[in-house]
Amino acid sequence: MSKTKEPKDYFTRIFKTKEGIVSTWYYEKDHLNLNPFKVIIDYPKDYTSLEEDRKLKNKKIPKTKRRFINPETGKEVSYQRTKALGITK
Repeated sequence: MSKTKEPKDYFTRIFKTKEGIVSTWYYEKDHLNLNPFKVIIDYPKDYTSLEEDRKLKNKKIPKTKRRFINPETGKEVSYQRTKALGITK
């Protein structure tokens, strides 16, 4: 595992989202490189992803009314469609 050294001259940009996610981007001053050399993302303690939210909602409703994610397309599909695709039993 190789460690990258941080440049001595760098600047940071901090981005905050509505959900409270804070991402800090580090850029070098010396080069005209448009890409950051390091990004740190901090999530709030009570943050849940969209996938986790969907799982929590699905637990409360009957199996035939649930919505699932098709792994091939990444889109929401119904229970009948997932059964036809062989994703659920």
